[in-house]
Amino acid sequence: MRVLNLTPHAIVVDNGVDKKTYEPSGELARVNTETTVVGSVDGFEIVESTVTGDNLPVQEEGTYLLVSAMVKGLRPDRKDLLAPNTAKATRNEKGHIVSVPGFIL
Repeated sequence: MRVLNLTPHAIVVDNGVDKKTYEPSGELARVNTETTVVGSVDGFEIVESTVTGDNLPVQEEGTYLLVSAMVKGLRPDRKDLLAPNTAKATRNEKGHIVSVPGFIL
């Protein structure tokens, strides 16, 4: 299976036995949103967001697309999307993710 990273940064997967870095492919998977102001609190806008689509490539046999959890969550119909398992991430002293142990399908 081929994994194509559609995020803007490298994803390091380290399960304690195997470690691999998935470099960005240069293609980005993004969702488009429209926001509508619905009110305010203490002078700050409250908005509702509506997803209007994505720019995912066509599903290809033998290829997984590595995307953000947000993109994956918005497309439950796509069985070729993987997101990093950030719930179990290893983080550095600043709290930044260093690696994840695997993927979410």
